[in-house]
Amino acid sequence: MDRSNLQKIMDGKNPTLENFINICKALGVRPSQVLEDGDSFTPSVPIVGFVSAGEGWTPIEGITNETVDIEIAKPDTIALEVRGSSMSPVYRDGDTLICQRIYGPYLDNLIGRDCVVQTADGRHFVKILKRGTKPRRITLKSYDPLVDDIEDVAIAWAAPVIWVKRGSS
Repeated sequence: MDRSNLQKIMDGKNPTLENFINICKALGVRPSQVLEDGDSFTPSVPIVGFVSAGEGWTPIEGITNETVDIEIAKPDTIALEVRGSSMSPVYRDGDTLICQRIYGPYLDNLIGRDCVVQTADGRHFVKILKRGTKPRRITLKSYDPLVDDIEDVAIAWAAPVIWVKRGSS
């Protein structure tokens, strides 16, 4: 990393994820070690285009300052590795799901979202949350159409999938 980039970071500008990783490598530490104090690291990633119909994407013309922030290592962030193909094509063998746990009354905000879930009776699933037919109950929708949904369960916590790191398979 050249001196001008390092000076920008020292002046309080948000580093890119690439710069953060390079700094960690230069210091001989893992990025997670830097983040262990509980604060989150929020790199900005440039938005370079948009997805449209037909699975194509179109580059944004000209210079844009549009970015999306990726929050990493907030409290209660967890990761799961996908093994097997039971959730394909949504999630594939070798993918890593990054999730943030949410408890109690905020679960209603997760309806329609892909979530890692622990039920009140201790079972664990990755499902799509649907509103249950009973108060304070959730229906867990399966990705596989051959697997029945789990209806009207009490949830201890749910963690929406906020980021997917695609595996190499």
